[in-house]
Amino acid sequence: MKNNFIKILLILILSFNISHHVESEEFIFESDTIEIKDNGNIVEARNGVEIKGINNIKINAKNSFYNNLNSELLLKDKVVFYDNEKNIKIISDEVLYKKKIERIISNGKTQIQLADDYKIITGNIEYLKKENIIQSSSKTILLDKFNNQVNVSDFKYLTDKKLFYGNSINMIDRDKNNYSFENSMINLNDHTLLAKDVEINFAKNIFGNLDNDPRLKGTSLSANNNTTIIKNGVFTTCKKNDNCPPWSLQSSEIKHDKLKKTLNYKDAWLKIYDKPIFYFPKFFHPDPSVKRQSGFLMPGIINSSTSGNSIKIPYFAATSKNKDFTITPRLYFNGDLMVQNEFRQVEKNYKNIIDFSLKNMNGGSKSHLFANSEIAFDLDNYEYSNLEVNIETTSHDTYLKTENIKTQKQFSNNIMSSYLNFDMSKEDLDVKIEFKAYEDLSKSNTSDKFEYIYPNFSINKNLTTSLDSIGSLNYQVSGSQRKYETNKTEKLLINDFIFSSKPIFSKFGFKNNYDLSFKNTNKDGKNSSTYKDDLSSSFYSLLNLNSSFPLIKKTADYEKEFIPKLSLFLSPNKSENIRGMDRKIDNINVFQKNRLGSLEGGQSLTLGTEYKINETNGSNILQVNLAQIYRNNNDNNLPTKSTMNNKVSDLFGDIKLNTNKYLDFGYNFSLDNDFKTLNYNMIESTLSINNFITTFEFLEENNALGSTSYLLNETSLALNSNSKILFRERKNKETDLKEFYNIMYQYENDCLVASLEYNKDYYSDRDLKPTKELFFSLTIVPLSTFNTPTLSK
Repeated sequence: MKNNFIKILLILILSFNISHHVESEEFIFESDTIEIKDNGNIVEARNGVEIKGINNIKINAKNSFYNNLNSELLLKDKVVFYDNEKNIKIISDEVLYKKKIERIISNGKTQIQLADDYKIITGNIEYLKKENIIQSSSKTILLDKFNNQVNVSDFKYLTDKKLFYGNSINMIDRDKNNYSFENSMINLNDHTLLAKDVEINFAKNIFGNLDNDPRLKGTSLSANNNTTIIKNGVFTTCKKNDNCPPWSLQSSEIKHDKLKKTLNYKDAWLKIYDKPIFYFPKFFHPDPSVKRQSGFLMPGIINSSTSGNSIKIPYFAATSKNKDFTITPRLYFNGDLMVQNEFRQVEKNYKNIIDFSLKNMNGGSKSHLFANSEIAFDLDNYEYSNLEVNIETTSHDTYLKTENIKTQKQFSNNIMSSYLNFDMSKEDLDVKIEFKAYEDLSKSNTSDKFEYIYPNFSINKNLTTSLDSIGSLNYQVSGSQRKYETNKTEKLLINDFIFSSKPIFSKFGFKNNYDLSFKNTNKDGKNSSTYKDDLSSSFYSLLNLNSSFPLIKKTADYEKEFIPKLSLFLSPNKSENIRGMDRKIDNINVFQKNRLGSLEGGQSLTLGTEYKINETNGSNILQVNLAQIYRNNNDNNLPTKSTMNNKVSDLFGDIKLNTNKYLDFGYNFSLDNDFKTLNYNMIESTLSINNFITTFEFLEENNALGSTSYLLNETSLALNSNSKILFRERKNKETDLKEFYNIMYQYENDCLVASLEYNKDYYSDRDLKPTKELFFSLTIVPLSTFNTPTLSK
């Protein structure tokens, strides 16, 4: 027994050596626990083993079982298989290595790490080392270092050529775009992709509309780091349904240039409901990642009975990250030429827009220049400090209208406004300084067209006093110098001190407050109808007492609110002469302390009520506001249009009615103090019944309030969920003539808007004549808008 033990011990010593090191013809085993069985034909290693092969193979596992008779190595638990020759790492929980035929087979979930940061997640792989093939019939995921994900039903990878083949492929890139291919080949050397039967579903938000389903199909795809080419491609953004998409773009070849970030099309047809509409031999546009890129924009044909027919060809140029411009030549069929250029620049604290046009024609030229710049100074201790410079000028009074000039910045066709404004503010101080120049293009007398205000300023300061516990004291100084109608000048300087109390609530439920104002005005005029020709100074004071008695009644369904209120104005002074001021009083401003923009003299009492009925959810059903002003004497210095110059003003009323979802009604009126004549009527009403919506607006001014009167109607009828008819008309009741009307048919869904519109404009101004226009517009979301030539008369 003792001799047998010694023999076994010697075998173990010779076999394991001191470091538990075992060598076979194919492998070298290193482990803490190694057991040799069956006369050395079986080698088992447990509790951690490292195995090295003679051909740059290295394996780590928790347990291994090697059969020397068939040269098969079975590895279990936390298996890591390194093929250093091919730079491949295989991770699985069970791997069988058939050394004789150089075949590695995994069982269960397997991960393969390839060179160049590619990773394969699969199961049950077969690695044929002699054939340089790794393959699996299990579902597989291929990941790159950018987290682009390729899902395949099965795959084959050629280790020597680094080619990855897959079937039924689904790929998701880092931008969440989804690609589907019937079969594909990916070259991991140069990162190229070849695929057949391509379908790409782009991320829904790629064009900024979550209702779209942007997608692209093609018969084949080839892609590398720089370009992607799709053959026989069909692209659309329309929402998926069982029918053909409202629009699609079909091209024999679509090339995505990733360096230039452009999509290039060959032999492309724009189809509307599968009917070819436009053909483009070649064209391109920026890819969705580009916000701005240089290139031609959609051209258009313009028909005009005033200036003639023309074609415009706009070109957009992105000169830098923060600068771009659009130049738009317009070629007139009569030989005239107009070029419009708009330049834009945005900096951290600065932005600028310049728009300029020049039209050359027989007998001379016409032009316009608009420029606007804003600069934020970020002055210390100020929440806001900004300078704005604006320039607007045109060579001819009707040029902007006849040529239908459009710019990014809104402007008036009748008034050219140039100014320099500086504003800054902080918690207790506001400062505003401006210089202005106006040109009234509607006036034919050149000397009367211009008006200059230099400067116009105001400084508003909240003062800290011992009275802060009961109210606030404010000081404001303002002034201006105005020159107009060639030789008329008005200068004004005003100082205001205003103390405003905090609300005071009585034990009976009254809400009270008061304002005490002191004003000093300094005026100097020349040839003015309202200012004297020498310097005059006046002092005014006013005490304004306000009181209201809110009453609220709540039921299970409604909340009713009735608020009687009064405002008492007391002044020892006469009113400033502002009888010519264009100032209308209504229920919005009648209870404001500065309702005339100037302190009113004498004594007046304003009485009014507010009545509301609201549903418990807050929806308003009925609102009625009434107010009237009473004076102890007539005051001819007050504005005639305000009717406050009378002992009893008009009765100002405002009624809003929303009884149901079908009808909204609003009525604003000014009823003469004899309660017989309506001096002002404004009626607004909207009727909505199913797919029919009509809105009426009626305005009538009488007597001292003016003479304007018109009736405006806007009506729409939805024929179905996508199409509707719209009608709009305005009639001047003063002249009993129509000003304009238009009618439009519109079809709209998530990706297409088509409209046919007829406009008739009765307006005329010198060389601007009344027009009739008919045109068709087609908007392809998100590509562009196509307009047919306007048929005008």
